[in-house]
Amino acid sequence: DRYMGKVFGLFKKVFDKYDKIFGNLIQTLNYYLAYGNRIISNTPGAIDMLIEMGQEGLFSQAKSANEANHSEGATLLQLLIQSVPDQLTVQQWDKIFTCTIQRMKTAKKPYLKARLIEVFICGFLCNFRITQEYLVSVSYTHLTLPTIYSVQISGVAVSLKK
Repeated sequence: DRYMGKVFGLFKKVFDKYDKIFGNLIQTLNYYLAYGNRIISNTPGAIDMLIEMGQEGLFSQAKSANEANHSEGATLLQLLIQSVPDQLTVQQWDKIFTCTIQRMKTAKKPYLKARLIEVFICGFLCNFRITQEYLVSVSYTHLTLPTIYSVQISGVAVSLKK
């Protein structure tokens, strides 16, 4: 745990060094969220750092950045919601959803749109009330559970049906 905590503290520096493009770092963060959850829980500011990285990944202006890279920012936000939903404050939920909606307004590629909608699907699954209240508060009511139950985005289907 001690070493995992030290390594975790370096993720933001690595992310910044690579112009806010995740690359292989997204897999490592996924492992930390899945298996090193207590490190994130016990590290002050860790959740805020991960939200910030997700936001910055969504909007990376690096010359080599494209919408596939941006979708990794959405993936990190989705993983964060899935891994620590009970630890997110209302303000953190708002940050996640606000940047997701901002990016949805300019997204062109179907896979990025799908990843962005998946952030809200995870929100509905992990905390329906907060997700619904947020969408209503920002008048984004066309993106509610009934409308995303089976969403079609340029041939990419996202479905909650089992």
